[in-house]
Amino acid sequence: MQTLLAAESPGVLKHALSLLDIGNTHRAQGQNKHQKERYYIAHLLHSIPRDYIEFPLTLEQAERPDFELRMPSITIGIEVTEAVPENQARAKALRKKGFGKSVHFLKRAQPGEVPKSTKDLRAEIISDCAEEPWIGNEPEAKWAEAMLHISASKVAKAYKPGFRRHATNWLLIYDNWPIPDQRHAEANTLLASHCNKAGLHATFHRIFALDHKFVCEASANPILHPVLNPFKKLQN
Repeated sequence: MQTLLAAESPGVLKHALSLLDIGNTHRAQGQNKHQKERYYIAHLLHSIPRDYIEFPLTLEQAERPDFELRMPSITIGIEVTEAVPENQARAKALRKKGFGKSVHFLKRAQPGEVPKSTKDLRAEIISDCAEEPWIGNEPEAKWAEAMLHISASKVAKAYKPGFRRHATNWLLIYDNWPIPDQRHAEANTLLASHCNKAGLHATFHRIFALDHKFVCEASANPILHPVLNPFKKLQN
């Protein structure tokens, strides 16, 4: 494990988060796996209420789970993952290499979908066909479905050999799922209901989904935390 920071107060924590090595967030291939995880965890710790943590604390980067947040009365294991469909991620990589148009129609993605061949992805990029319009609360429902699928897959992995479960465990999902602008409160309420029915909180006591606007906390009483960026000055 690697100690990333130690903080004895909220002010020190804020400063320490801003100094984490997150690589170059403005270029393709500008971050490795650990740098991405630090970027996500920094936004989470800067955005959640201060009564979720206690001081002094240390943040350790580990494996399975990805982080350990050590505090006087408890250590929290935090698993981090990114919600991104493989096929669309590969299509995006092809577009960045100059294949197809930079402006294109948004494609629906299905959790757990079968990987497509490069040939099929290229054909889709060239055709760039518009799909049926999103109706009613479909964006919120599909988002909740995708986040639930990812959360459930992480619960399954938490019981495999090598994963170190703590008395308290959190799951942080970086939301890069292709959905039109959804109503966050409604989407988070749907996700929280799904997680409660599936019993996921028996493994991950808090489940967070982070995008550029909110940290959606899918708890028994779902909460939206506005995202605060600890790297704002560095990125301006």
